[in-house]
Amino acid sequence: MIHAVMISCDSREEIRNKTLEDLKQTDWNWPVSVVIDKECFHPSVYQTVSKTERQTIASHNALKIALQQDSQWIVFMEDDLIFNKHISHNIISWEPIKDNSLNLGSLYTPTNNRCSIQEGRFWYKADCLKLYGSQFYIMSREAAQWAVDYWNTIEGMQDIKLTRLSRGKPIYYYSPSLVQHRAVASVWGGVTHTAHDFDMNWKHP
Repeated sequence: MIHAVMISCDSREEIRNKTLEDLKQTDWNWPVSVVIDKECFHPSVYQTVSKTERQTIASHNALKIALQQDSQWIVFMEDDLIFNKHISHNIISWEPIKDNSLNLGSLYTPTNNRCSIQEGRFWYKADCLKLYGSQFYIMSREAAQWAVDYWNTIEGMQDIKLTRLSRGKPIYYYSPSLVQHRAVASVWGGVTHTAHDFDMNWKHP
């Protein structure tokens, strides 16, 4: 049903391993492919590319890898996360997944990023032009393929590209957040943010 990809880099090995170990402590039962940014470049080129470009290119490659798998939904995640204990149950119970209406969604709402344009049961729809943060996206195969094909038509890092390439379709955010951002320094200098509504033990009724 789901294939997940996680972007990371050599310097984040410890926090990445902690995140993957924490994921194992939940009810998650789908594969996760880890994409290391260095592996996306020839060694002679890697050091000449900025950290933001490395992350953005690795994200593009991660989506390509996910699309090689026969899965209905694709999860894109970063490497510094804490998870709700019932994350799989909560995903498959979520209305936009159950009724197959999801194009792009997020299980994480960054600080001050709740730009709701419509509310529903355990979800809200957001304005794509005001979004940031790519901690945990879930998307249809069609959305992932569209993003891969038109990646370079949008300026910015992966969170900007993915949300702006939603083609005007609604972007769903899970409420409450099922993923929390660990308080660790960004590798490229980004601002640290968290989800104020994260609930580790919440379970979809």
